[in-house]
This record gives sequence, C-alpha cells and structure tokens, in this order.
Amino acid sequence: MTMKHKRHSSMGRACFPELSRQKLDKIGWWTYGESIPTSFLRSTLMRKILVLLGLTSVLTLSFGQSEAADKGGWLEDQITGCEVFNDGALSGDEGVSWSGACSDGKAIGRGTAIFWDDAGLEGRYDGDLKSGKAEGHGTAWVRNDDVGGFDRYQGEFSEGELTGEVTITSAAGYVFTGSLNADGSGGEGDLQTPEGWLLRGKIKDGQPIGPAFVYYETEEGELYFGDIEDNARNGFGILINADESSYLGDFVDGFPSGMGVYEGASGDTFVGQFETGAPNGTGTATDVEGTTYQGRFIEGVADGLILVTKQDGSQSTETWKDGGKVD
Repeated sequence: MTMKHKRHSSMGRACFPELSRQKLDKIGWWTYGESIPTSFLRSTLMRKILVLLGLTSVLTLSFGQSEAADKGGWLEDQITGCEVFNDGALSGDEGVSWSGACSDGKAIGRGTAIFWDDAGLEGRYDGDLKSGKAEGHGTAWVRNDDVGGFDRYQGEFSEGELTGEVTITSAAGYVFTGSLNADGSGGEGDLQTPEGWLLRGKIKDGQPIGPAFVYYETEEGELYFGDIEDNARNGFGILINADESSYLGDFVDGFPSGMGVYEGASGDTFVGQFETGAPNGTGTATDVEGTTYQGRFIEGVADGLILVTKQDGSQSTETWKDGGKVD
C-alpha cells in the first residue's frame, strides 16, 4: 500500500474540529519539511515590532532612562514651571504639559504628561512620576513616524524604565505581553500579530531564541499550531495543509519525524512512525474504504509482511515490496 493524499472527508473535522479550514486548497504532506514561513519571521513589520522590544531605540519619550540621560534633558511646563525629563535628543522645539503635583520644581505623583515637538503631538504618559521621572505603574503613548499613529507601553516603571511584566501595542497592530530583557534587546512572552498569529517564547534582537510555541496561518492556507526552534518546526505540533490534509505529532528540523498521525484530504490515515516527512517504520494505514494495513512502511510505502483487516473484520496477510503486493 502506498499512502496518497486525496480529497478530505468529515473524518478530519472529527479529529481536529477546531482547526478545520474550508478555504485551504493545496499542498500534501511531502511539503511539510518547509521551515516557518519567512512571511512570519522575516517580514518588515514583524521585525519592526520585535525591535520595539528594545525600547531604547524606539521609546524616545522614556521619561528618564539612565542610559539615555546624556542626550536627553528637562522640559518645563510653561504654566506651572514644573519639569519633566525627556530622554530624546532635544532640538529646542519640544514642550511638555504636566497635570499633577510638583515638588522642588520636579513633577511628582500621579498625573498626565503630554509632549509635543515641531511635528505635533509626540507622546503622552499617564501614571506616577518621582522627581520628574516615571516611577510606578503607568501607560505611555509614543508617536510612530514609520507607520503613523502611536505605540502604547503599559507596565511598571523604575527610574523611567519599564520593568517586569509589560504590554506593548504597536501602531501597526502587534501586541507583546511579557517581560523585557534588562539590556532592552528583547524579552519573553506572547507576541500576537494583526493577522492573529501567535509566537510564545524568548525573543532577542528580533528573532526567537530557543524553544518557542507558535500559531500561524499563511496566505496560501498552511496552518501550524505547535513547537518551533531554530526557525523550523521542532517538537510537537499540528500542521494542516491547504488541501486540509493534516499531521499531528512530532517534528524534527521542520519534518514530521517520530510518532504521528497523518490524515489525507479524503480521509485516508496513517498512525505510526515518521521520518523526514513520510511514514518510516511500523504503523497502521487506513484507506478511504476502511481497510487497514498494519506493518512496516518505508518512505510511505508498505514493505514486508502486512496484516490486512477489512471493514467486516476479516483478516489476511499480504507481502508488499517496492510499492506493490507480491502474489
């Protein structure tokens, strides 16, 4: 018996009802070895939001981050005379308005700071300040000149720097929830894209590092839900191809390898051992008529002595070689 991918039946929906997709329209299991789509990990927008996790290069209104203090400076509310620190490079056209209390000429306590420059509204901070710098829980909105709109940063601030658990929502629609590295190079948590894709794990310098969990669905109709590492499917996962054929099981370097369950588009199945994307080892194949073939498979082809069980329960043994039954 040779495993083939055929039209899908309702069996796939019974096995994976939450992942069935009527719109999927192509690709068989032999293409399962592709790595994570570059449209997910290497697109301009994805790399941009990952870079957002390094706040020092994007959060120009970071309210007193010590590492940027040399290039920043104090802005004075022209009405109250209260000062708020802005770590961005100042050109002389910036201004600030502070709604809270003032102590020794510095903003203090809870309030709202609004920043502007010659291009208009530059940002806003709602939360606690201490000696003119963000301290405690707060929310910052920072203008994103690349895509328009404002990026939003929520969390705890210490000496003007985000610490602990944070939520970052970009103007482009990406959302990161998790913790940031101390050096601002990345973080660990959940990253969700505007398309609904999800990456859960550690991110550094714009790339996932180590094991991670991902959910994505490409424009071509490929859907994956499971583990990745080294920019490829590694670990346990569920892959549904565009023709609704599916695989659930272990992956190694992007390919089904280990124990797994394959279901073709018409309902034919294989349960058993896989290697480099095809049945290799012992397993049980079931065709669309319900006849099962139990034994050894090599590159998806039955090989050697095979136990055949028909729907009525009758059994026989057959010898298969090179993809055909030996009389």
